[in-house]
Amino acid sequence: MATMAWQAQAGHWWTARNPRERMLLSVLGVLLAIVLGYLLVWQPAQKQLVRNKASIVRLGAEVATLEKLDAEARQLKRQPAAAPRKAAELQPLLQQMLAQHDLSGLTLAAEGDYGVTLSGEAVFDRWLQFAGELAAQQQVRLVRLQADAIGPGRVRLKALLVQGGGEV
Repeated sequence: MATMAWQAQAGHWWTARNPRERMLLSVLGVLLAIVLGYLLVWQPAQKQLVRNKASIVRLGAEVATLEKLDAEARQLKRQPAAAPRKAAELQPLLQQMLAQHDLSGLTLAAEGDYGVTLSGEAVFDRWLQFAGELAAQQQVRLVRLQADAIGPGRVRLKALLVQGGGEV
């Protein structure tokens, strides 16, 4: 009932306006609808579209990283598990690889039955390459690492290394 009264009142108000005022109010109503449509629908949709495009790029990079990690995991699964070498057997291998990576300034010492402690100063990039190759090729894992920067690109290291499933 109240709705009909309101509609009747609005209709009476509209017919009381002369044709020129009705035309002006109609044009203003259409412009208001366009502005509100832009502000309430179009602009938020555009912002969401930009966010979605950025998310697609970010998620694509994450997918590429996950695929790379998956391929690496599959490769590691195909490798037979290395029987753990005792510290005395592991030291010559580590000494040889240290020499190959120009890290012969680092010292080795046995720790427990299977652990080898590596300590000294080194170029950080060479150390990273060395540690990566140890893990990938020899299944030597880093159990503990303390690395302190001592200058540009150089670190003082103390690391505990174990091969395969050996325990310290």
